[in-house]
Amino acid sequence: LDEKKQTGLYRIAQELLNNIIKHARAGNVSVRLAQLDRELCLEMSDDGVGFDFEQARQKGTMGILNILSRVNMLGGNFVTGKNESGSGMFARVSIPKAQAV
Repeated sequence: LDEKKQTGLYRIAQELLNNIIKHARAGNVSVRLAQLDRELCLEMSDDGVGFDFEQARQKGTMGILNILSRVNMLGGNFVTGKNESGSGMFARVSIPKAQAV
């Protein structure tokens, strides 16, 4: 994995964790990084209070904008929503390994 992707993925993870710490009031956080055939997947979930991602994106909050900008720069995808349990949030970032940056 080239240095730009390493740094980009690190900064995305850092911002996601920062948002959880600042806003989620979570007791537990799960972080998973998986290398699949054609992509790297970073997944985070928490058991916090949750939030409306679309509303935060429309407001233009810096943390969300930074995450989306970095994911876009890396040619990746970003998905977020409420956990299946209904408590807390999840975020999934997938970045193609072969994508030029």
